[in-house]
Amino acid sequence: MPGILIVEPSLSWDPITLREIAVPEVDRAGDLYSNLHSYLRSCNVDGVKVDAQAAVTMLGSSTGGSAHTTKKFVQAMERSVTEHFGPDNNCINCMCHPTECLYSYHDTSVARASDDFYPRDKASHSTHLANVAYNSIFIGEVVQPDWDMFQSRHPAAMLHAVARAVGGCALYVSDKPGVHDFSVLRRLVLPDGSVLRALLPGRPTRDSLFVDITSDGRSALKIWNRNPCAGVVAAFNIQGSAWDKVSRQNRMSGVEPNVTARLKPRDVEGLVRFPDDVFAVWATQWAPAGDLMGSTLATLRADDALEVNLRNKESSMATFARIHDARRAGGECVRWAALGLEEMLNGGGAVLAEAAAATGDGSVGAEIRLRGEGTMMVYSDQRPVRVLLDGEPVSFSWEDERCILRVPYARVPQGTRRLVVAY
Repeated sequence: MPGILIVEPSLSWDPITLREIAVPEVDRAGDLYSNLHSYLRSCNVDGVKVDAQAAVTMLGSSTGGSAHTTKKFVQAMERSVTEHFGPDNNCINCMCHPTECLYSYHDTSVARASDDFYPRDKASHSTHLANVAYNSIFIGEVVQPDWDMFQSRHPAAMLHAVARAVGGCALYVSDKPGVHDFSVLRRLVLPDGSVLRALLPGRPTRDSLFVDITSDGRSALKIWNRNPCAGVVAAFNIQGSAWDKVSRQNRMSGVEPNVTARLKPRDVEGLVRFPDDVFAVWATQWAPAGDLMGSTLATLRADDALEVNLRNKESSMATFARIHDARRAGGECVRWAALGLEEMLNGGGAVLAEAAAATGDGSVGAEIRLRGEGTMMVYSDQRPVRVLLDGEPVSFSWEDERCILRVPYARVPQGTRRLVVAY
């Protein structure tokens, strides 16, 4: 008990601790949820967030113990969700990190990874990002971590937006109706309403695991993820505020140092296949409220690093795309890498497949399968002879100095497009 009180001293005067509370019969938990959910469904509610689930773990006395009671309540809740809201998992589990909860899920698979998003608490946004990233290391092996909402017209909007782009999580905002920053939202959401969601739960890179990314004055938070054909790493300067165990609130230290993040292909687990792999890196840097501070294209070997200097609440997003070689008949080598949609934060998520292409006339090329719409960027060290989209020639631009090929394209009803770059 003393250890628990250090973490949560309010339990000393909590009614559950002092007076106990009445709970429904464990075997009738289904009646409780069914009555609640049937009413909500009759009001056209199509899903629920079930909050404060950890409290159930404290109600096991005389009801079979914590694990037994929690499992009964959790699974009764899941059956009711399926019955009233359909089998599509329309449930967010929340405040549910005890293992009694996590190990009881059978049908639902989404769980909040953090405390709430507090728009008026300036000190909370750093700890919010730290919480979702580090909590996802464990709960991401059991459930799909939910990184909570944010507001697009907020002083820390882009800090949160970059986190959601690398987080592999659901995306939603709590903007007031009509109060939106579409310059932020359009970098996350495609015109058809879909998102370029990364494949895994976002988690800290290895060199972020055992440093204090909120208070040591020098370390950036780095989060990695994977797309179908590339890796992605985001870096954040969230120094200067942290959770205070004594005052029980987020507190700002008044010290907001600049930090340097080293972004490497090796940061993305499983991305590097061979020691001599080379990657094209497209990195953008963002001010907290959404302004683009700059962009960089570089080529790196597996353990090379791109250094990014970040002021307080600034962030950087980097896509690592493997460079492929294509050899012409005369032996000349062309190097290319599919980077993704230029307009999107996680633009690499638009690239679904890539391979060398036979163009039929003796030239060599790259074949890239795409989704979404916008401007596709390809690292290309030579100017293409032509570019074909679904077999038809299209216009393109090639930036000689940075070796960037840009091809605009639109979405089609079937959802994917075939881009061939011929050299």
